[in-house]
Amino acid sequence: MIEICPLCSGRIVRKKVAYNLFGERVGIFPADVCQKCGEQFFSREISLAIEKIVSDKGLWELKSKTKVSMIGNSFAIRLNKRISNYLDLKNGELVALYPEGKNKIVIDRIREEQLRDESVEPR
Repeated sequence: MIEICPLCSGRIVRKKVAYNLFGERVGIFPADVCQKCGEQFFSREISLAIEKIVSDKGLWELKSKTKVSMIGNSFAIRLNKRISNYLDLKNGELVALYPEGKNKIVIDRIREEQLRDESVEPR
């Protein structure tokens, strides 16, 4: 176990931490955690175990690149089949898009109860 954080020189303590990827819980694992900056360090064995779980869940394959396209006067972003299957998106389903900073777009599924509550009109 390392005792001093190589990033900020803070003190390292051993903890069990939750590891999430793309919003899905992968598991709870032992890690060395910096008390100052919060950086988490996993042993090689734990890192390999996390990689196997993530691979078995098919989460590695979800990240992809796509180009922004023009359709008429609007921009379009295509989602690949793996992502749409993982999210269980359906053709014609209503979603809300909003920026989370300058470099991130969030897609939220709009549920029927939200349509009634917020009076969101589909186009």
